[in-house]
Amino acid sequence: MPELDLALFSILKGIQNSEGTSIWLLNEAGTALECTHTVGSQAANMLGDVLKAGKFVKAYHSASAKKLTFENTPPTEWLDAKTHQSYFNLPAKQIIIAPLTARGKLMGVLIASNKVGKSAFTRADRAMINTLAIDIAVALQNTQLYERQHQINERQKLLNQISQHLHQTIDLDELIPQIFTEVNKAIQAEAQSIWLVDEEAGFIKCRYATGPESEMLKGFAVSLSAPSVVGSSVSKRKSIIIKDAQKDRRRARSADEWTGFVTRSLMTVPLVLKGKSIGAIQAVNKRGGRLFNQEDLDLFRAIADSAALAVNNAQLLAELQTSYDLTLDALSAALDLRDRETEGHFRRVVEYTARLAEQIGLDKQTIKNIRRGALIHDIGKIGVPDAVLHKPGPLDGEERKIIERHPQAGYNMLSGIP
Repeated sequence: MPELDLALFSILKGIQNSEGTSIWLLNEAGTALECTHTVGSQAANMLGDVLKAGKFVKAYHSASAKKLTFENTPPTEWLDAKTHQSYFNLPAKQIIIAPLTARGKLMGVLIASNKVGKSAFTRADRAMINTLAIDIAVALQNTQLYERQHQINERQKLLNQISQHLHQTIDLDELIPQIFTEVNKAIQAEAQSIWLVDEEAGFIKCRYATGPESEMLKGFAVSLSAPSVVGSSVSKRKSIIIKDAQKDRRRARSADEWTGFVTRSLMTVPLVLKGKSIGAIQAVNKRGGRLFNQEDLDLFRAIADSAALAVNNAQLLAELQTSYDLTLDALSAALDLRDRETEGHFRRVVEYTARLAEQIGLDKQTIKNIRRGALIHDIGKIGVPDAVLHKPGPLDGEERKIIERHPQAGYNMLSGIP
């Protein structure tokens, strides 16, 4: 936050008995310290630098276990000799290292170097720097807690938005892009994909993907028995985060080979419904070279829980619609068998009608309904007696009335079908 940055720089500038002061914060993994704020002659060169944190973290835990005061711990205990020489090039008496701790959590370190004048830092100087370190750590942690709460609120809003999308449509081709657009605002992945299981074929197939080379990934299938992260996530119903995908044996390298995309890190969450995995969602390469964290995984899991039900409902509806269309097709085929004179007529009507509907810009669902209507427009002829339907000559008045009643007969036949 800008306000906090200004406050921290003001505090550092207020330490007038030191030629240079700097704040170094631990990364999420606790393996490195990055210089985030610094003042002094070396500030421009030091800002953004990174130190290995292994020895520092070990010294902190050791001092904490022994209940030692940090101000009495020599700087050489905090940093190895090479790092000390490379960054500060000062004897131990001319440097103060104070851990930044708040509520028992180690957050980083405050470093003061080279006391103004020729004298060494005193015990009072060290006590003052350690007191400032406590105040800085509390301010940093409070800011982090505020930002975390803000992030939680924003992610809850995101989940609510996604939930609304899930209830607005059950068309997967419309639903999935909407979900991924919203999710990527929070997760910030270079690429995302959803994979659905085909049990009969024994494969898991990419239904939709975003990011570089996404078009090539769509439709890509991986055998459920072959080693792959998405397959492992589905079979074990387990979420997976991989920090270094290039070295992980579970990853199916065939996907990268097929698309040319380089997977560095990834996160995969299964779509589980009633104890059964029906697919998985995956995010690849968090932007900025960062790693996916537990908060990203929790968000992905929450989305997966809702998405699993929506995907299953969409699949069931698709199966029902397919069955419905096959039934209509069978009825039309039965009519073809009865009326050889007009064989193939209904299919030609379907094609002409659909093309006209597309040309005038009707939406996909409307065109689908028009195709169905065209498919069965003559279905009432099934109820016309053979003597009338197959009469080789002209129809008399009564026979014509029978033929003219076939639209109503078709309506009566199908009116009970949703």
